[in-house]
Amino acid sequence: MKTDGLRTGEIIEIKWRQRSLHEETTVRTVKMVLLNPVLAKVGTIYQTLAGWNCQVFHDTHHRANREIPYTKHYETKWLKMCESQGNLQIISRAQLKDEANK
Repeated sequence: MKTDGLRTGEIIEIKWRQRSLHEETTVRTVKMVLLNPVLAKVGTIYQTLAGWNCQVFHDTHHRANREIPYTKHYETKWLKMCESQGNLQIISRAQLKDEANK
């Protein structure tokens, strides 16, 4: 799965159907940079990846009450759900810099 191999610095896009009580259901698209992983059960043998803190730089939601860019936490299960529906795309892979082999 794509979500299992995500790394800090990668740029991804996720989509989902945004329901509304007052307006038509639309597809919401969010593009973001992965800032840092958020771990659960830290310090135990059950430590897992719970989600990612992200810097959102594109959001198609027309009623967003925050300014772009903004920081948001996305849970791993949400990202995996988007991926399973074919709505997660990796736009740019993180490049690792090898300091030892300049």
